[in-house]
Amino acid sequence: MNKIFSIPLNPKLTANQFDNFTEFLKTYKDYIYDIYFTCRMPPFMQDAMGDVFQSNDDHTTIIDQALHLSKETGISLSATFNNTLVRPTQQNLDLWINNFKQLYETGVISSATIPHTHWVATKLIQHEFPDLEIKNTILRNVTEPREVVKLGEAGFHYVNIDRDLMRDRDRLIAIKRAKEFVGVKISLLANEGCLGNCPMMDEHYEFNNSRSSGPQYFNDPISRTSCPKWDYEDPSTPLKTADFPPWREDWDELLEYIDVIKMHGREAPDRLNETMHIIKNYAEDKEILFDTFNEYIEDTNLVDAPINVWRKKIKTCKFECWDCGYCDKVYNKKSGMEYDPKITLVTRELINSVSKNIDINIPGLTAQRVLNLINALAKESNHYLEIGSFHGATTSAALLNNDINVSCVDNWVTSPQAQRDDIILPENSKEAFTKNIKAIKGDNSVTIFDCDLFEANTDTINDVDLFYYDGPHDPETTKNALVYYSKTFANTCICIFDDANWEGVVHGANEGIQQAGLKVLYNKKILNDVEDKNSWWNGLYITILSK
Repeated sequence: MNKIFSIPLNPKLTANQFDNFTEFLKTYKDYIYDIYFTCRMPPFMQDAMGDVFQSNDDHTTIIDQALHLSKETGISLSATFNNTLVRPTQQNLDLWINNFKQLYETGVISSATIPHTHWVATKLIQHEFPDLEIKNTILRNVTEPREVVKLGEAGFHYVNIDRDLMRDRDRLIAIKRAKEFVGVKISLLANEGCLGNCPMMDEHYEFNNSRSSGPQYFNDPISRTSCPKWDYEDPSTPLKTADFPPWREDWDELLEYIDVIKMHGREAPDRLNETMHIIKNYAEDKEILFDTFNEYIEDTNLVDAPINVWRKKIKTCKFECWDCGYCDKVYNKKSGMEYDPKITLVTRELINSVSKNIDINIPGLTAQRVLNLINALAKESNHYLEIGSFHGATTSAALLNNDINVSCVDNWVTSPQAQRDDIILPENSKEAFTKNIKAIKGDNSVTIFDCDLFEANTDTINDVDLFYYDGPHDPETTKNALVYYSKTFANTCICIFDDANWEGVVHGANEGIQQAGLKVLYNKKILNDVEDKNSWWNGLYITILSK
């Protein structure tokens, strides 16, 4: 039996998830080539995953977990050092060799991903670690047979080629010849879920590789222009991702050209679960390895079924989507899935609202971009409910030039201040709030609940489709507030939680969503520096929920 899967160790697993992962490895170890894991040691203190480890314990825990897994399962380990932004100097190479020795001497590290060909070409790594299999990093985007040969000649034993080659069969045939010529193994990433020929992928990895503080890529506001937007603008995106198709036969065909299938899941436990599910189905010789394509393959008994034609086309399409359009045709022919228009509204306005400043001259713990976003979303909403209104800046944003019902809950008993020294806010009062919104209110109905947030009469609040929470931000109160007001929501509701930078806000919101029995259609964290007037103040957690 061939060991064909390189599988990741996710550093964020709970104790129960780690135990389940261990049992999975024991069961399917005959199919697993190695376990690759994030390894942090100087000069590699960051990598493309982008996590910031807070202490030395964080650095060593992932190594200890990997060593434990190898001891329990007998599966070899592969240490990942993939930060291409670490300078490829001799000094850094010497530093890495010195630090890696202790790990190598455990006897269970069979391979390591090295980002620099210069280092491998010195032969120092081979001299110090003679039994180490040296892998290149997928971040180098290897696409040509000649690159494979040159990497092999430099001293690499194992080459990760660019994932887009899964749809370029002629190039794979040529790369197979190259790898046989130079004597290396070839690996191809199977299920990262990224758009084929993504124009922003290199920048995504540069963002994470250079991160020392602040959010990871997908939690930073700049990511709103990439796949979190594309996935909802183009519902045929799943057909255009650089993932292996679901048929086992197609995986076996790709194995005619490559040696190892690299599986994803180092960042997200859900993706790791998908990886485990695929390997289980492969081991059980199932025809279909994952079920997200079910709606497309119901009629595969028809020779000319759209998905069958698609299955043939993608072997040579090279992700030239601009010149093909067949994925769109397959989607239009078969899929009944339609995204809620509120999803498109949010993804659009996260970009467009930044450049459309509205004029709200009311003091508050917020920023222009937050006001712009609320105003834009309110234009296509019917009922805006706000918990924590303060002086009325966000309320006024919802009202300005809009036709909307507004409900506000606040008791105006505290006068919060910014952490910044350069912002001093006036005393909080209901009178100031009422005065501030009066000039903007127009003919809109505004209902004020002057009470504790858990004392508002929710029986009189109905069909809320835009909810903004800026009340107490501890996890328990956030959770309970979402549950308390969920009965007021329309069938679909945009829910925005302010101050998402603070610990517990997102967790509390998600706990409340689960307890209220709501379905998440969309979510997006926007994190930035604390109290940044030029960004989204203290971060937002935006969700779209359905009953």
